Amino acid sequence: GADVAARLDARFAGDPAAWGRGRGALDDVAARWRTQRAATCAAPAAPAFHGAMACLDGVVDEVAAVVEMLADAPPELLRAGDLREVLPAPEACAEAGRRSVPRLPDDAAAREAIRGTRRELAAAKVLARARRDAEARARVAAAVTRARAVAAYPALLAEALHAEGVVLQLTGDPDGADARFVEAATRAEATGHDPVRAWALMGQLELLAARTSKLADVQRLAEQVTAAIEGMGGDEALQAAVDMIVASLAAAVGDLDEALARLAAARAVFERRGDLRRAGVAARTAADLHVLRNRPDDAAAAEALLRQAVAAAEAVHGPAHVATITQVEALAWLRYQVGALDDAHALFARARAFWRSPDGAAARASLAGDAPTRVVRGRVVDVAGAPVAGADVWAGALLLGDGVAAVIESETVARGVAVATTAADGTFELAVPDGQRIVAVASAGARRSPPAVAAEGVTLAVGPTGAVAARLTTIGGPAGDDPVLARARTAMDPQVNVVWLQRAAGPSYVMLTRPDGDVHRVDGVPAGRVAVGAVAVTALGDAIQRLTPLDVRAGATAEVALSLDLSGAVLDVIVRSDRAGGLPTAQVYALDRKLPARVTVGALVEAVTSGVQWTTSFARPVVPATRTEAGAALYQDGDIHARLTAVPTGTTTVCVLPMGGDVADARFLATLAPHLMSLEATCQAVPVAADAPVQAVVVTASPMKRLP
Repeated sequence: GADVAARLDARFAGDPAAWGRGRGALDDVAARWRTQRAATCAAPAAPAFHGAMACLDGVVDEVAAVVEMLADAPPELLRAGDLREVLPAPEACAEAGRRSVPRLPDDAAAREAIRGTRRELAAAKVLARARRDAEARARVAAAVTRARAVAAYPALLAEALHAEGVVLQLTGDPDGADARFVEAATRAEATGHDPVRAWALMGQLELLAARTSKLADVQRLAEQVTAAIEGMGGDEALQAAVDMIVASLAAAVGDLDEALARLAAARAVFERRGDLRRAGVAARTAADLHVLRNRPDDAAAAEALLRQAVAAAEAVHGPAHVATITQVEALAWLRYQVGALDDAHALFARARAFWRSPDGAAARASLAGDAPTRVVRGRVVDVAGAPVAGADVWAGALLLGDGVAAVIESETVARGVAVATTAADGTFELAVPDGQRIVAVASAGARRSPPAVAAEGVTLAVGPTGAVAARLTTIGGPAGDDPVLARARTAMDPQVNVVWLQRAAGPSYVMLTRPDGDVHRVDGVPAGRVAVGAVAVTALGDAIQRLTPLDVRAGATAEVALSLDLSGAVLDVIVRSDRAGGLPTAQVYALDRKLPARVTVGALVEAVTSGVQWTTSFARPVVPATRTEAGAALYQDGDIHARLTAVPTGTTTVCVLPMGGDVADARFLATLAPHLMSLEATCQAVPVAADAPVQAVVVTASPMKRLP
């Protein structure tokens, strides 16, 4: 009512811009609700009337939960988020699927208990989306307990379990979320709650797609979700979300045309429904695939998609909002990829100004949620050891920079980078993610420091810099009519080859170069020993690379010649476990260097950074779309494989690093990282014929040793 609006006006009076957007979103959903309710009430005899009215009541509950949250929310929460992200869409109540819910009981007390529980579930989801994790989990758990007590409407428990799954998914507990979704789907099927069954299966699909390389499993579950959507009477937005995941499957096997078609259809649905966040995700994903496909008009298509997304976000959220800046960063990276570096850095500067503002800091905190952090204290000195005041310091698991910026502050590519400025005595303090290997760099004017591990008491020495000029030559490419070769050629244009600079002591810091013909240059390189690398990626999911060590001196340009020979064979490396149970995934390398049968990753990294060319990819389960004719007679149940491009003819060394988990699961990779260099790979010499463009080989490997 008016009194609630007045209280909220007073509460957020100190931030009229943020509250203006928030109140506008509330007023908009209220107007749309009235319109939808009027349309529903105009046909009271319609079979779906009662279901639609129940859906509209649910919209009221969710909006009330948002208003309740705002009543005690700190102002920075409103600045960091976007109410449109948590407000429901009344128009969805017109869809058959949203109306096909079990009939409510006639008992008034039971109805009130149901509505009260639904309001609690809505409040918990709102809190989770606002990254108030502990509150959200406690509230949804209490609501589930309430739902179990409403015996007159057993379908309510299915709704509550699904809501708990959503909360756990949003607050970083994928295992708990998956268990709730499974239980919710079972309960929904038993009580005839078709929409919840479809939503719960969709939750399982999102979790599975985010942490498995078993594409066939994802495809099967996607088909189940589609069938459930059809069974509930249809839901175009939910189906569009499924199509986004199916598009990722097509891209994973190199079918970029199919992936782009599905993304375009999904984006059209989201735009039509006003879901700009998911429309933006579809646009960014499609832009990346356009760049990877690399046809003559793909770069322009990618840029058009992202500029439309930026304009749409600006129209709704304004120019300085996290939703808008996310799109700006995506456009900046695209412009960087196509060589428009001045334009890219202008966009990066806009993003940096936002992330360093109070609104940006609040947005960073919201994105981080309750993730644990640790404090790193250190100091910045010059080459003589004197403290440097006012220096910029960055720390993160991945830092990207170039000749213009020591670190490009981009939450899109390198989330969670901490930033500080040194005090008069050169000291700084940063809160960094706990449990990760973090590196730090510093910059003071034209002086820069080499990276160092961000341990307590770290000292960063800024000094004069040098430059690197790398001349890159690419040779040939896979020839032949085999479909595998066609996909291998998709992204092998020399423009895709990016020369990157990596400090030998800090593998999480990368400096990007500015291409000028076949010479790639970067200024502002801290003096010392570095590695200069060239990389070409293909639609098969592999990368052909060459790294060469180089010494950089202050005030001088270090020159190096690099070449990538892309004319070798495609080698289908079939990885087979020597024990029952198979291997979940593995990393596979092919390189022109003799190595022992067993080698640590540390020794393997030393080998590939000595100037040799190598190709690497992750081995995943064999599916029809990734099978090769050369490997057809060799595949066995339980095999995984990787298709490696540009493997030179003659004798090459293939090394397999078996994984004890799935490389698609970020949690597994996080547990692996501290022990990576000590893990062992299996290597064997493999003959590669000159007269067969696609060949296959079986490498047998033991499961990864148990981590400490």
